[in-house]
Amino acid sequence: PNHVFRVFFTPNDSAFYAQWVPGTLHLPEAWDVVRGRPDLPVAIIDTGIDPTHPDLAQAIWVNPGEDLNDDGRYEPSDENGIDDDGNGLVDDIWGWDFVDAPRFPDGGDYRKPDNQPLDEHGHGTSVAGIVAATGNNGIGIAGVAFGTKVMVLRAGTSRGLLEEDDVAAAILYAVEMGARIVNMSFGDTEEAPFLEDVLRYAYSRDVVLFAAAGNDGDTTPYYPAALSETISVGASDEGDARANFSSFGESLDFLAPGVSVLTTALGGGYQRFNGTSAASPVAAGVAALLLAQDPDLTPEEVRARLATTAVDVPPPGWDMYNGAGRIDAYASLETGAEIYAQIQEPRPGSAVGGSEVLVKGTASGPDFVRYRLYLGSGKVPYEWTLLAGSEERVVESTLFRWSPQGLAEGPYVLRLVVEDGSGNTLEDRVELNVDQSAPLIGNVFFQRMIEGPWPGALLSFRTTDVCRAWFRWRPEGTQGEFTEIPLRYLTTEHHLYLNQGEMSRKIEYGIRVENLRGQVTEMEPEVGFRVYDFGAGRIPTDQLVEHLPPLPRGYLSLRAADLSGDGVPELIYTPSRKLSWDTLEVWQWDVDRWRKLARATEHWLPRDAVDADGDGTVEILAGWGDRGAVLRLQPGSGILADVWDKSGEFWPARFTDVNGNGLAEIVTRYQGEWSLWENLRDSGFGLLARLTNPSHGMNQYGVPRCGVGDSDGDGRPELLFADNDGDVFLYEYAGGDQFNVIWQDKLPLPESSGYVEMADLDGD
Repeated sequence: PNHVFRVFFTPNDSAFYAQWVPGTLHLPEAWDVVRGRPDLPVAIIDTGIDPTHPDLAQAIWVNPGEDLNDDGRYEPSDENGIDDDGNGLVDDIWGWDFVDAPRFPDGGDYRKPDNQPLDEHGHGTSVAGIVAATGNNGIGIAGVAFGTKVMVLRAGTSRGLLEEDDVAAAILYAVEMGARIVNMSFGDTEEAPFLEDVLRYAYSRDVVLFAAAGNDGDTTPYYPAALSETISVGASDEGDARANFSSFGESLDFLAPGVSVLTTALGGGYQRFNGTSAASPVAAGVAALLLAQDPDLTPEEVRARLATTAVDVPPPGWDMYNGAGRIDAYASLETGAEIYAQIQEPRPGSAVGGSEVLVKGTASGPDFVRYRLYLGSGKVPYEWTLLAGSEERVVESTLFRWSPQGLAEGPYVLRLVVEDGSGNTLEDRVELNVDQSAPLIGNVFFQRMIEGPWPGALLSFRTTDVCRAWFRWRPEGTQGEFTEIPLRYLTTEHHLYLNQGEMSRKIEYGIRVENLRGQVTEMEPEVGFRVYDFGAGRIPTDQLVEHLPPLPRGYLSLRAADLSGDGVPELIYTPSRKLSWDTLEVWQWDVDRWRKLARATEHWLPRDAVDADGDGTVEILAGWGDRGAVLRLQPGSGILADVWDKSGEFWPARFTDVNGNGLAEIVTRYQGEWSLWENLRDSGFGLLARLTNPSHGMNQYGVPRCGVGDSDGDGRPELLFADNDGDVFLYEYAGGDQFNVIWQDKLPLPESSGYVEMADLDGD
């Protein structure tokens, strides 16, 4: 026969051939079948978007109820100060900014929700570009589902932090405004019951929910990805292997490209984006193509279609490291899912005990043959016990009545396997805990703090089970009722901030916890025993004198320094004006006012200031993006001039002098890892040592920050670093160009890289 071949659609975007994702997912073939539909928007809950980006400006959803001239574009004339569509939000023309995070103040828009979901971080702009960057427009890149629109819902601050209530409000908005897909490239290890309820509601409204699996590179569950209603997406690389930072486990559905994904960047440019934050919108984009082809697909049908057509990644079949494999856009469009597998109850992370448990779910599909239900012991079972099997279809009903009585306490995994007529299988797994006893409370600790004029304390304690918790208190020596404060999260690591101004100097306290089985443990208050003393009373502020006039807020150097040589240190900072950084300046206090001493000739953010070469003149270490420089005040000119600079992934943090020779070295992040650059005097600075991150995970960083000290008192300087996975590690100088890692740990706090310091707090 005379075979007929056809060419596949290839967009004319200038950087299309620099994108590896389209070829891997067979997107050109998929685009021959269907492209994104503007009437099926994808909601991006993130840090906002750059609406002026040339590859995104035409990809932004516009609320038809607020689009006064019905042209499908945002224009200032659409703003009339009226809630035209009656949804309770005025002029929500192209989305909404839900951020109301007074706990996380920063230099951006963190406090007041409004109708301008502008990106001040960059994360949301990159996520949006992966889904919907305008294709075939002759510039830049093509999004996975170009042609679709992104509903911009800002819930993340300029520091990339998202509060639960802001995320929940954004999800509800997405549901009510008609989004069929929601992408959530964020997460946390602590489950939030309120957010879970909102996600259940969205799922019940047939909204397909995608979430990043996490970047810890281990089995730690991340929420919301670990919930039954969400589709958990891990990251794969160009060789179809799971990225080493990509979290895995029983809740993982499948992988999508998440390494070096070319996408849009804040400011109109492009960048390579890494993480499960990139993988999730890739999968969401493929789902947008599926819904464009068949808008009646349910969330479970979308999940099954993507999973059953995924390219298997060894080991064969579904596994906890790769899920169903790496998704394939064209295959998912060409081959319909014929079987469905879902365990609906018990829910992931739930606890069961001696009483009977109804295992409910779905084992069905047009090509269904049979299902089997297994139980495995541990987080990573190596052996499975068959609980039940049947050749009867089950749809949202009871699969098995299971009694965990007599089982040892600990984690277990329920595994549902559904088989079709060709021997293909689809799996769903749920990790849960068998818990036969009440929780225990331990490690109760109060960390003293100060908030405003009042002493405070950060209460921390642990429980042996995942629990809800309540803190109870009353003034010491009183007989009144106890005030009860609920803690926010279901977790084993509990934290609550207490402020004396809202309580009393001395309080009697107790703690009550309840595990997921409803078993309660109470640590009751006992007069004279469980008492906390905040210490000093209110800190007097009437003796504090405010110096006027104030300077505009801005970015301060690590320390002040005396550039003028008059014995009084000057303030080195870059002011923030109209939400953008100005030029680095040096200000001097002159009797009763500030006087500008010097100004740089270009944009810089100050990092540190010392006499770096021992000549009696202070040098300023500065950075701007991935470029660093050393600046010096030119005598009599008021100009800060560059005396040395370095560009190309060079992110300076501070000066130090590890070898004590009087010449300051630069601690900097260079080409993705920390390093130390030695002072070569007139020749500038040269690379001395690379300080590799020894931890597992994604190992990415934010603002460059390094702590310097000597924690063990052996006279050898140490450098402290942290990454955005929460890993902290300490290098000790061993002479010459040698450094050794002497300590590392993991904080329960992501985005830690910009908040490390070393100091002698207890004076020992």
